[in-house]
Amino acid sequence: MKKHTKFVTLLLALAMLMVTALPLTAFAAGENGSITITPPVNHTLADTDFNAYKLFDVTVGGTAPNYSFAYTPVQPAVDNFLAKPGMSKYGANADAFLKWLQAARTEDEIIGLAKDLTANKGLFTAISATAAAPNVKINNLDYGYYLVTGAATRDGQKVISRSMLVTVPTLVYTNNAVTGTTKDAQVKLKAEAPEIDKEVWNDDCDPAAGIKNSWDDWTDANIGKTVEFKLTSKVPDMAGYDRYTFAVHDTMSKGLTFGGANKVTIKLVKAGENDIIVDPYQYTVTTSPATDTSGAYAGGTKIDIAFPNFKEDFEDFTGWTIEILYEATLNENAVVGAPGNPNKVNLEYSNNPYDEDDKGKTPDKEVKVYTFELKIFKYTGVDTPLAGAEFELSPKTGANTYGAAIKFVKLTGDPNYDYRVAMPGEAGDTVLVSNANGLVRIEGLDAGEYGLKETKAPDGYNLIPGWITTIIVHKAPFQGESSLTVGSLTGQEQVSVLNNAGGTLPGTGGIGTYIFFGLGGAMALLLCVALVAYRKKKALEALDAE
Repeated sequence: MKKHTKFVTLLLALAMLMVTALPLTAFAAGENGSITITPPVNHTLADTDFNAYKLFDVTVGGTAPNYSFAYTPVQPAVDNFLAKPGMSKYGANADAFLKWLQAARTEDEIIGLAKDLTANKGLFTAISATAAAPNVKINNLDYGYYLVTGAATRDGQKVISRSMLVTVPTLVYTNNAVTGTTKDAQVKLKAEAPEIDKEVWNDDCDPAAGIKNSWDDWTDANIGKTVEFKLTSKVPDMAGYDRYTFAVHDTMSKGLTFGGANKVTIKLVKAGENDIIVDPYQYTVTTSPATDTSGAYAGGTKIDIAFPNFKEDFEDFTGWTIEILYEATLNENAVVGAPGNPNKVNLEYSNNPYDEDDKGKTPDKEVKVYTFELKIFKYTGVDTPLAGAEFELSPKTGANTYGAAIKFVKLTGDPNYDYRVAMPGEAGDTVLVSNANGLVRIEGLDAGEYGLKETKAPDGYNLIPGWITTIIVHKAPFQGESSLTVGSLTGQEQVSVLNNAGGTLPGTGGIGTYIFFGLGGAMALLLCVALVAYRKKKALEALDAE
């Protein structure tokens, strides 16, 4: 009887144990779980960049929505970790460490833990990932509490992720209510890096061509004109960083002159909020010769805009747009037509919260400023060139109105151009004189409409009165080329100005004109006297005949 009683008691105990254990059976440590990591927008992932480190084994009890998770520390790794100098802040033992983990922690605290764990990651076994493009998947995981490390790549730059704490299995939510668990945890990588954009103000409004005044990646200008540039980025999430590098590196080609540090304006912009002008003491602007001396940037200027205390000054504005506005002048070294006068920028930034000396750099973003040429050909007969004709060129301001004549500088020794548009403050002249080949070759004109006026014809030739023609230099933004319309003729290579000798009043403007008018007057007077005498003679003859 006693033996029977002991047997029944043992069966009841086993039954109770089985009932208690049933909810745990499907979720016990040792099950095959996984963690799938999804990249941020415009980033790619490589499985070789990822590892998972198990801190605790996990078992799950109960049913939806009342699940219970039991954690068992991975030993001796956890105890050894907590015993390291400075790690007592996480607790004196595994139980205290678990309570620290489960408390509401800031992201800075979690990243601080990840720094300490990765510094001592040799205590824990690294579990590698497998490729599953476009995501990365870490397979064959025991149920547990994991630290996941990794990185993303954007534009060839590696961006180190803030480490993540992930539980496998993880809860499933439907309409904010717990409805189950899944052994396949899904997380999005926290590795987004800042970007920077560059634009130049294009004020060539041409509604017929679909061009409106706007920020663009190109514009055109005459030599001496000031153009505006805008750089755009966003204040990044700097959680986990003790300091953060945010440095703008801008390079101008030789044909552009930077307006100076006092011409730089930086502001923070957010929809629905007032713009905030950044105080000049929060950034520095320095210039130096361009380090990129290849091609168009040879002889150019490098502009560096640095923020010495970027994290401290800007961490409360995460997600706000940073706008950097400044000016440059198209100068006498400007390249005419293609390839234009480029200006490029990149952004240097912190991309590793575990190593603040590790920096990333965005690809260069380039914009261009174009300027154009104009050729005038003075001739007579069949393409016979005329030297010594003088002209003035003025911008057209209305249907029949023109502005002041443009000033030019005479060039010597230039095989391609005779004149260029004068820089502000530079001594120039409005007079353009045709050379021995009958040409006036001008560089440095903005796209637009102009009036050409002959002010002096070559000796012996007629001066053409009034405005000769309207000239429109059309933009070709992707090639930096131009075309010319003269009057109603499109696709012209030059403005051809024909002068004739004889048949009409010579346009010398000298004494010859007065001699011509004097002789003409005397001849007219003699003709009148002869006509009166002839008529008087006829009248007398008629009287005699009567």
